[in-house]
Amino acid sequence: MGAYAWFMLIFFVLDMYCCIWLFQSFAGKRVFQHRGTAAAYFLAWLSSECAVSEVFYDNLPIKAIAVIAVISLYIWRLFVVPYKNALVLS
Repeated sequence: MGAYAWFMLIFFVLDMYCCIWLFQSFAGKRVFQHRGTAAAYFLAWLSSECAVSEVFYDNLPIKAIAVIAVISLYIWRLFVVPYKNALVLS
């Protein structure tokens, strides 16, 4: 992995942490039946953001819209919040 890839991975992890911290103050967490479900969502969220970043590398407006959609989707699944609110706060 090049320096850019490591930088983006660190940025996405920091982005996830900030989004989770923000939404914990506004909404309650969902209760999952299995302990690994939330960890699987975090891993899928990180993978999705990395994939969107690679696919739309040159097209910044589309990349921004896609990343916001990915963030709002996973926030909607992890917290008890309507999708519209997740989209606006993302």
